[in-house]
Amino acid sequence: MTRREALRNTALISGYALAMPSLAAILQSCAGQKRPEWLPNFFSQGHADMITEIVEMLLPHTEDLPGAWDLGVHAFVDKFVGMVFEAEDQEKFKGGLDDITQQCQTAYGKPFMECSKEQQYELLNKIDVEQRAKVKEQPNEDIYWPTFLKIKDVAFLGYFTHEKIGMDVLVYDPIPGVYQGCIPVTEVGGGKRTWAL
Repeated sequence: MTRREALRNTALISGYALAMPSLAAILQSCAGQKRPEWLPNFFSQGHADMITEIVEMLLPHTEDLPGAWDLGVHAFVDKFVGMVFEAEDQEKFKGGLDDITQQCQTAYGKPFMECSKEQQYELLNKIDVEQRAKVKEQPNEDIYWPTFLKIKDVAFLGYFTHEKIGMDVLVYDPIPGVYQGCIPVTEVGGGKRTWAL
Protein backbone atom coordinates (compact mmCIF):
# COMPACT_ATOMS: atom_id res chain seq x y z
CA MET A 1 0.00 0.00 0.00
CA THR A 2 1.34 3.42 -0.89
CA ARG A 3 1.30 6.39 1.44
CA ARG A 4 -1.30 8.09 -0.78
CA GLU A 5 -3.60 5.09 -0.47
CA ALA A 6 -3.13 5.22 3.29
CA LEU A 7 -4.29 8.84 3.31
CA ARG A 8 -7.38 7.85 1.41
CA ASN A 9 -8.17 5.36 4.15
CA THR A 10 -7.64 7.47 7.25
CA ALA A 11 -10.15 5.41 9.16
CA LEU A 12 -7.89 2.40 8.71
CA ILE A 13 -4.84 4.40 9.78
CA SER A 14 -6.43 5.28 13.09
CA GLY A 15 -8.19 1.94 13.44
CA TYR A 16 -5.26 -0.45 13.45
CA ALA A 17 -1.84 -0.80 15.02
CA LEU A 18 1.15 -0.05 12.83
CA ALA A 19 1.69 -2.96 10.47
CA MET A 20 5.05 -4.73 10.36
CA PRO A 21 5.67 -4.01 6.64
CA SER A 22 5.51 -0.28 7.36
CA LEU A 23 8.39 -0.47 9.85
CA ALA A 24 11.03 -0.29 7.14
CA ALA A 25 9.37 2.78 5.60
CA ILE A 26 9.15 4.48 8.99
CA LEU A 27 12.77 3.83 9.81
CA GLN A 28 13.93 4.89 6.36
CA SER A 29 11.88 8.10 6.39
CA CYS A 30 13.39 9.18 9.72
CA ALA A 31 16.95 8.37 8.74
CA GLY A 32 17.75 11.58 6.84
CA GLN A 33 15.60 13.94 8.84
CA LYS A 34 16.72 16.23 11.59
CA ARG A 35 14.53 16.11 14.69
CA PRO A 36 12.93 19.52 15.31
CA GLU A 37 14.09 21.47 18.35
CA TRP A 38 11.31 23.38 20.06
CA LEU A 39 10.15 24.57 23.46
CA PRO A 40 6.84 23.10 24.63
CA ASN A 41 4.16 25.27 26.24
CA PHE A 42 2.46 22.53 28.23
CA PHE A 43 4.59 19.38 28.40
CA SER A 44 7.92 18.98 30.14
CA GLN A 45 10.82 18.73 27.71
CA GLY A 46 11.03 14.98 28.34
CA HIS A 47 7.37 14.44 27.48
CA ALA A 48 7.67 16.79 24.49
CA ASP A 49 10.59 14.76 23.14
CA MET A 50 8.50 11.58 23.38
CA ILE A 51 5.54 13.20 21.62
CA THR A 52 7.84 14.47 18.88
CA GLU A 53 9.19 10.97 18.21
CA ILE A 54 5.82 9.25 18.40
CA VAL A 55 3.97 11.56 15.98
CA GLU A 56 6.67 11.19 13.33
CA MET A 57 6.51 7.41 13.70
CA LEU A 58 2.75 7.61 13.11
CA LEU A 59 2.98 10.11 10.23
CA PRO A 60 6.42 9.84 8.65
CA HIS A 61 7.82 12.10 5.94
CA THR A 62 7.87 10.55 2.46
CA GLU A 63 9.03 11.75 -0.95
CA ASP A 64 5.61 13.02 -1.94
CA LEU A 65 3.99 13.86 1.40
CA PRO A 66 5.03 15.90 4.43
CA GLY A 67 5.44 14.17 7.77
CA ALA A 68 4.36 15.21 11.24
CA TRP A 69 7.61 17.11 11.86
CA ASP A 70 7.19 19.07 8.62
CA LEU A 71 3.78 20.32 9.74
CA GLY A 72 4.56 20.87 13.42
CA VAL A 73 2.13 18.20 14.61
CA HIS A 74 4.20 17.73 17.78
CA ALA A 75 3.60 21.40 18.71
CA PHE A 76 -0.09 21.01 17.85
CA VAL A 77 -0.40 18.09 20.30
CA ASP A 78 1.31 20.19 22.97
CA LYS A 79 -1.08 23.12 22.50
CA PHE A 80 -4.18 20.99 22.05
CA VAL A 81 -3.65 18.98 25.23
CA GLY A 82 -2.69 22.12 27.16
CA MET A 83 -5.62 24.26 25.97
CA VAL A 84 -8.47 21.81 25.26
CA PHE A 85 -8.16 18.91 27.70
CA GLU A 86 -9.64 19.19 31.18
CA ALA A 87 -7.09 19.34 34.01
CA GLU A 88 -7.86 15.76 35.06
CA ASP A 89 -7.35 14.47 31.50
CA GLN A 90 -4.13 16.45 31.18
CA GLU A 91 -2.76 14.65 34.23
CA LYS A 92 -3.92 11.29 32.86
CA PHE A 93 -2.19 12.10 29.58
CA LYS A 94 1.09 12.90 31.34
CA GLY A 95 0.68 9.79 33.48
CA GLY A 96 0.25 7.73 30.32
CA LEU A 97 3.50 9.10 28.92
CA ASP A 98 5.20 8.17 32.19
CA ASP A 99 3.69 4.69 31.86
CA ILE A 100 5.16 4.34 28.35
CA THR A 101 8.53 5.34 29.80
CA GLN A 102 8.17 2.78 32.60
CA GLN A 103 7.19 0.00 30.20
CA CYS A 104 10.17 0.88 28.04
CA GLN A 105 12.49 0.77 31.06
CA THR A 106 11.11 -2.63 32.06
CA ALA A 107 11.32 -4.08 28.54
CA TYR A 108 14.66 -2.67 27.39
CA GLY A 109 16.37 -1.32 30.50
CA LYS A 110 16.48 2.26 29.23
CA PRO A 111 14.20 5.28 28.69
CA PHE A 112 12.05 5.62 25.56
CA MET A 113 14.27 8.26 23.96
CA GLU A 114 17.38 6.09 24.34
CA CYS A 115 15.80 3.07 22.67
CA SER A 116 16.35 2.21 19.03
CA LYS A 117 13.58 2.94 16.52
CA GLU A 118 12.86 -0.77 16.34
CA GLN A 119 12.41 -0.98 20.12
CA GLN A 120 10.21 2.14 20.19
CA TYR A 121 8.10 0.75 17.38
CA GLU A 122 7.78 -2.67 19.04
CA LEU A 123 6.73 -1.14 22.37
CA LEU A 124 4.19 1.27 20.85
CA ASN A 125 2.68 -1.46 18.72
CA LYS A 126 2.28 -3.66 21.83
CA ILE A 127 0.68 -0.78 23.78
CA ASP A 128 -1.64 -0.01 20.86
CA VAL A 129 -2.89 -3.60 20.69
CA GLU A 130 -3.39 -3.76 24.47
CA GLN A 131 -5.28 -0.48 24.66
CA ARG A 132 -7.57 -1.42 21.76
CA ALA A 133 -8.35 -4.72 23.44
CA LYS A 134 -9.29 -2.91 26.67
CA VAL A 135 -11.54 -0.49 24.80
CA LYS A 136 -13.28 -3.41 23.11
CA GLU A 137 -13.70 -5.41 26.32
CA GLN A 138 -14.83 -2.54 28.55
CA PRO A 139 -16.03 0.35 26.34
CA ASN A 140 -17.89 2.11 29.16
CA GLU A 141 -15.35 1.66 31.92
CA ASP A 142 -13.04 4.49 32.97
CA ILE A 143 -10.61 2.27 34.84
CA TYR A 144 -7.79 3.07 32.44
CA TRP A 145 -6.93 5.91 30.10
CA PRO A 146 -5.61 4.89 26.67
CA THR A 147 -2.95 7.57 26.27
CA PHE A 148 -1.42 6.15 23.10
CA LEU A 149 -4.83 6.12 21.41
CA LYS A 150 -5.31 9.74 22.53
CA ILE A 151 -1.91 10.67 21.08
CA LYS A 152 -2.95 9.11 17.77
CA ASP A 153 -6.31 10.90 17.77
CA VAL A 154 -4.79 14.32 18.41
CA ALA A 155 -1.89 13.74 15.99
CA PHE A 156 -4.24 12.73 13.16
CA LEU A 157 -6.49 15.70 13.94
CA GLY A 158 -3.53 18.07 13.71
CA TYR A 159 -2.21 16.48 10.53
CA PHE A 160 -5.41 16.18 8.52
CA THR A 161 -6.72 19.63 9.48
CA HIS A 162 -3.43 21.32 8.55
CA GLU A 163 -3.81 23.81 5.68
CA LYS A 164 -1.09 22.15 3.58
CA ILE A 165 -2.80 18.75 3.75
CA GLY A 166 -6.23 20.26 3.05
CA MET A 167 -4.98 22.28 0.07
CA ASP A 168 -2.21 20.16 -1.47
CA VAL A 169 -2.94 16.54 -0.54
CA LEU A 170 -6.70 16.20 -0.16
CA VAL A 171 -9.22 17.51 -2.71
CA TYR A 172 -10.39 20.95 -1.62
CA ASP A 173 -13.35 22.95 -2.95
CA PRO A 174 -13.95 26.10 -0.90
CA ILE A 175 -17.24 26.85 -2.68
CA PRO A 176 -19.10 23.58 -3.29
CA GLY A 177 -21.26 23.36 -6.36
CA VAL A 178 -24.54 21.56 -6.85
CA TYR A 179 -25.18 18.67 -4.46
CA GLN A 180 -25.13 15.30 -6.18
CA GLY A 181 -25.93 12.49 -3.78
CA CYS A 182 -24.74 9.58 -5.87
CA ILE A 183 -21.79 9.90 -8.22
CA PRO A 184 -19.04 7.42 -9.14
CA VAL A 185 -15.91 7.76 -7.03
CA THR A 186 -13.79 7.90 -10.19
CA GLU A 187 -15.46 11.20 -11.13
CA VAL A 188 -14.66 12.83 -7.79
CA GLY A 189 -11.16 14.25 -7.38
CA GLY A 190 -9.93 12.30 -10.36
CA GLY A 191 -10.37 9.13 -8.32
CA LYS A 192 -6.96 9.65 -6.74
CA ARG A 193 -7.49 11.84 -3.72
CA THR A 194 -9.84 12.01 -0.73
CA TRP A 195 -11.81 15.19 -0.08
CA ALA A 196 -10.85 17.62 2.69
CA LEU A 197 -13.70 18.59 5.01
